[in-house]
Amino acid sequence: DMRLVKSFWEAVEQLLPDEDERNRFHSMLREYRSSLDLERLLREMRRFVNSPRRIPLYEAVRPLIPLRHQIAYDARALRPPSDRPALVQLQRSGAASSAFGEPEPYGFSVRGGAEHGIGFYVTYVRPRSHAWEQGLMPGDELVRVNGFRIDRAISAELADLVRSRNDLSLRVRRVGLIPRRIVPDDPLSWEHISPELLNTHRDTVRVFLNVRDAGGVGCSVASDGPPDRPNGVFIRSVKVGSPAEQVGLEVGDELLEANGQRLSGLPHSATVVALKASPHLLLTVRKARPLPDYPTDEDSALASSAAAAASVSPIYEEGSSGYAELNSASSPTGGRGSGGGGGGVSSVVGGGSTVTIDLHKSPPPGGRVTRGEFQLERPHPATAARHGDTFEEQEITTYF
Repeated sequence: DMRLVKSFWEAVEQLLPDEDERNRFHSMLREYRSSLDLERLLREMRRFVNSPRRIPLYEAVRPLIPLRHQIAYDARALRPPSDRPALVQLQRSGAASSAFGEPEPYGFSVRGGAEHGIGFYVTYVRPRSHAWEQGLMPGDELVRVNGFRIDRAISAELADLVRSRNDLSLRVRRVGLIPRRIVPDDPLSWEHISPELLNTHRDTVRVFLNVRDAGGVGCSVASDGPPDRPNGVFIRSVKVGSPAEQVGLEVGDELLEANGQRLSGLPHSATVVALKASPHLLLTVRKARPLPDYPTDEDSALASSAAAAASVSPIYEEGSSGYAELNSASSPTGGRGSGGGGGGVSSVVGGGSTVTIDLHKSPPPGGRVTRGEFQLERPHPATAARHGDTFEEQEITTYF
């Protein structure tokens, strides 16, 4: 256990170099150990994990979480991005869109670029689009596009690369954070995606077990899986009162990794050794049945807002108090148009290459109005916004 404590302190000191911030972090953990209020802990953790570099804080805290909270904690916690980016293959027919006479969009938007000092991050994926079906999700970082590294690309270069093809091969890292800058001179901030989105394409859970005083995990395993996973390692029985039962493991769950070691394909004896080699086990598990949801009031409100927005328009820019919709009600000559629903385009003014738009993030009257600009190559702002010209509401988002 001293090794765990040392590892925890080293991680916190590295990730939180400011002493005052570290003291607040430790105070948060002491409060959690006293109250066991997991939802409060997770809300406060988001304030500390304010950049991708700090995502490992979730892993540092995981051993401090009681067994019965491990699965619920994992459902909210970001995981360190894999060293092996996931592959997402996208295709579109190339046929003209009936609405705009141009190729149908892939259905996702990104933000970032070398001109902003960051990579490219997916900010939105249209439900039921090809990108959604292939597993692309908000918070993903694009690493390569059709084999090309894009870490030094600017947004215009990425746009040219994506729009020139009807098929995309994307290498992405699951990050779970979206960059945001309200005013150009402001420091960059990062927003967590909602837990519902976080778990949309997750099919595994990670749980930490300290079995030093328990004499073992408390389950038996079989190394002969079903026809589709013949080399998998599956739980055959769970002992009542054991760490395995307390953490939520069940008969039929598949054990994928133990302390980073892949278990599939190992001889049965090697699997047993891997599960007994250390008193501290970080298990990656594929559950035998769907995981329960762990909603909070805040999460339910976010989900309701997203669902309401999705019923209006496929193009949204997520804001601090809702969603701004870009619809086609504006005049192609730069007159005025009106938004629909609870958030949208309240007015469109201007013409030529620059159009200024007022976006209301909450229903007027009394709603905050934010001014932004579109830099357009086409005369029709709504058409250009839907098909991916640079969108700037004091930050850059490009829709593909």
